[in-house]
Amino acid sequence: MKRILISLLAMALAVSCVKEKEKGEVLVKVDDSILTTEQFYNQIPPGWKNVLSFEEKRSFVNDWIETELLYREAKERELDKDAKVTAQLETIEKEILKNELLLREMDKAKITDEVIHKYYDDHENDYKNEIKIAVIFVDREDEAQLIYQSLQEGQDFATLAKEKSLGPMAQEGGVIDYFRRHSPTALISPELEEIAFTLETGEISEVINTENGYYILKLLGKRPLKETVTFDVVKEDIRRNLSMIRQNTVYDSLLTMLKADAKIEINEALLRE
Repeated sequence: MKRILISLLAMALAVSCVKEKEKGEVLVKVDDSILTTEQFYNQIPPGWKNVLSFEEKRSFVNDWIETELLYREAKERELDKDAKVTAQLETIEKEILKNELLLREMDKAKITDEVIHKYYDDHENDYKNEIKIAVIFVDREDEAQLIYQSLQEGQDFATLAKEKSLGPMAQEGGVIDYFRRHSPTALISPELEEIAFTLETGEISEVINTENGYYILKLLGKRPLKETVTFDVVKEDIRRNLSMIRQNTVYDSLLTMLKADAKIEINEALLRE
């Protein structure tokens, strides 16, 4: 783990030290390139600053020096002007900027303790029960709608799950055995769990569109838990699930806005060749 961390630090500072203004005491200097103590420690995740040994820090410094020397030699040979390298650099730049944008946008998805407590209070009855469901999953909306229509006409859910559903649970009729709300071991996403707990026994959901594909749920049963799940037990599970849901919402909203302002053209004929 420490070796991975050191490698990640070297990669991060190889980028950050090129243009960042000098701050703090000089830790390493290679000609006119400088690595300061502040640059070094700012890249170490909380909790690791007092864990890395002198040898591990020295190993990182050596990696930084080697990277700097090899980078200078590559620039001297004008490798940054090679068409293949330029394309790779553009891809890396896009990835870095994309990830930084998403990190900043995801700050909007932070869940406070007050929100968690209100959620638990609003759904208190759900924490007294556990449910059993069946799932049909396909990757095309038109197919999902046809399956849903068949279910409305009375066809058997388990049979359709075995015939049409994707994934390892299909042969079992798509059944997910009893689980409680916000169970960390539940084989279901937070979005689907929210919908599953609103169903009545025997009820079938409409087609649910997710980033992974299209789902149809059926509630097979509901039974009381032996003990009501307390707030302290599920507090962090609620935080995790609500954060995932809110992050997806923030992401979808951002992409919807950006797509609305962009002209996007896809030549599907070329994709089919």
